[in-house]
Amino acid sequence: MLEAGGDCVALEVEGVGVVQAAPPPGAPLAVGEAALAAVRPESLSLSAPDGAGDRPASAPGLVVRGRLVDVQFAGPVTRYRVQVGSHQLSVRCSGQGDPAAAPGGEVEVRWPFPSTVALPPS
Repeated sequence: MLEAGGDCVALEVEGVGVVQAAPPPGAPLAVGEAALAAVRPESLSLSAPDGAGDRPASAPGLVVRGRLVDVQFAGPVTRYRVQVGSHQLSVRCSGQGDPAAAPGGEVEVRWPFPSTVALPPS
C-alpha cells in the first residue's frame, strides 16, 4: 500500500498502476504493507479501445487496457475474461454489452473508484 487516508487508500498494482480503493472494513492496513485490490465482476464494464462501449469514455474511475481471453454467453448475462498484465479480470455484463472484440482483441476495462476494496493478503 502506498498511501492511506480516511476513506481511501492507494495501491500499486503490477501491470495496472496506482489504484484508489476503499480501506478494508475493520482491518486497517499500514503504508508499505502488502494488500490485494478486489472488485466485483459486475462493477466492471468493457469498451472498445477507442472508448466506444457501454459506458462513456469520460466516466470517472479507472481504465485499463487488456486482451480479451474468453467470452461466455449465459442468457441475459455475458461473462468476459480479460488479461491485464499478469492479472486476469472477470467481467460480467447484462444485456448485449459487446466490446466489439473477439477473443485475442484489445479492450478497455472500466470501473468506478468506490467499487475497489483493499484487502489484506490471505
